Amino acid sequence: MLKSNNTQQYKSISIHSFVDGFSFCTPNGIEFFPAQNKTEAILTSLKTFFDDLPPKPFDHYAWISFEYPSVFVPAPLYDPNMLSIYLRFFVKQDSNYDLDADYVETLDAWNVYPVRKKLKPTLKEYGHPFETRHANTLLVKNIMADVEAQEKKMNFYVHLLKGSFDLFVFEQKNLQYCNRFSFTDENEFLYFLFNVVEQYPITEQEKKIIFMGRYVHFIKLYEAVKKYHGAISFLPSKYVSRENLKQHQAPFLIYNSI
Repeated sequence: MLKSNNTQQYKSISIHSFVDGFSFCTPNGIEFFPAQNKTEAILTSLKTFFDDLPPKPFDHYAWISFEYPSVFVPAPLYDPNMLSIYLRFFVKQDSNYDLDADYVETLDAWNVYPVRKKLKPTLKEYGHPFETRHANTLLVKNIMADVEAQEKKMNFYVHLLKGSFDLFVFEQKNLQYCNRFSFTDENEFLYFLFNVVEQYPITEQEKKIIFMGRYVHFIKLYEAVKKYHGAISFLPSKYVSRENLKQHQAPFLIYNSI
């Protein structure tokens, strides 16, 4: 547990929610709490965490959802009454979740995703002004800050998580594709990645694979891609220690969401 006597030095906290638990991220440290994928188990752990804190120790609170992938819907086509329709072929409906959406101004689109039931009332109960977002909303924000500087026609942004990866395909500043893939080894990772990359009928010189950050946990995956595709690069990222990597499943957003 993050020590209460140290919380006064933190300015912000970002809680990253995964299927099997959540990570508490502050500028001074990260701690992962495993929990069953049940709403009550998650909320019980969350309440325990807040009960151990002094009153309002942080200036800013953020809840970032990583549990499931999301769907981007162009703003002119978006209807808040149709969230379940947007997700029906993409995310399995789960009784532990409600649906929510973030507006992404740089895309003029809505990012639709599942969010744990009772989460917002629980956060409100503790009087904290939480900002809730899906991880893909923040990832796209980081991508859009980079994509204008890219010279290639098609850019494939790879966000690695433990046992899965998010893939964003941009043609210049236009999002063409977004999906998440689970994998068990390097061969599966390469199969899913290049199955998408090779669907775009342009020359190899017009494509670039861009990893979101560079971390020791994923070195074998970087090297595997280099064998088949020369044009790769990495988005800048802050150093994450091996210990902190053990406490978080998706390191790029450890510091890019605080």
